[in-house]
Amino acid sequence: MNEGDLEVLLLKFLRGRFPKLDVRPRQALRYGAGASIRQEFKVDILLQDPPSSPRVAIELKAGGINTHDLLAYSAKANLHRALCGFLRYGIFVAGDRSRGVTAKYLWHGHEFDFMFGCKGDRPTSRDLKKLEEIVAYEVAISRKLEKWVNQKRGPYPSLLWRKATIG
Repeated sequence: MNEGDLEVLLLKFLRGRFPKLDVRPRQALRYGAGASIRQEFKVDILLQDPPSSPRVAIELKAGGINTHDLLAYSAKANLHRALCGFLRYGIFVAGDRSRGVTAKYLWHGHEFDFMFGCKGDRPTSRDLKKLEEIVAYEVAISRKLEKWVNQKRGPYPSLLWRKATIG
């Protein structure tokens, strides 16, 4: 399965599971605040609350991933979140011969909120169910973060920050 096929499969799945969200492929997100120069990178899949509040960005890789990809996508996540602090960012890797998230992901993907690796070229129904759980969680966190960021002043609610591991 190539990245285009993976994108089609995941778009159909996510649109079916999150009908109230706008799920779009290859969306450009700004990463620079310059007024005269439009600086943006495209993300493979973007879930947003209509009309335009970005919630979750997912980068896709088919056939495994290398260290360079992890470093590049992690830096991209950091740049996007500099302008949108409540955006949640993850990567979905299909066909990863190492059978899932390894130490390499953790060493080089530190800007991701979630990382998902499935060993098969095509995600299984179990993989898709786990992705649904992760996306639902990340959308809820994004909404909470936006609410807190937009408060004019405290007191702020107690905040527990974590990057969860779902096995």
